[in-house]
Amino acid sequence: MESSRGQTIGKMVVKLETRGANGGRPTMEEAVKRNIWVALTLLGIIPFVGGVLAGLAQLAAMIAIAVGISSDTAGRRGWHDKFAGGTQVVKVG
Repeated sequence: MESSRGQTIGKMVVKLETRGANGGRPTMEEAVKRNIWVALTLLGIIPFVGGVLAGLAQLAAMIAIAVGISSDTAGRRGWHDKFAGGTQVVKVG
């Protein structure tokens, strides 16, 4: 949904939009790279150990994103935005 509309349902509610490196909607590749950390939840389908690993991996990813955003005072971009090639979330409307 992020590559086709530039927004997820949550972003629509708070009037935010993801922009690709070119300033338009992100490409499918940029959207996948930007959200790859969400795939860590798939580890949860492995009984017990997978759930623990998925939880720890997601916690580590969220901390890394928060630290990355707060340390980049100029662009306010996390590592997931840089990894995706320069995506950015902006306020619309």
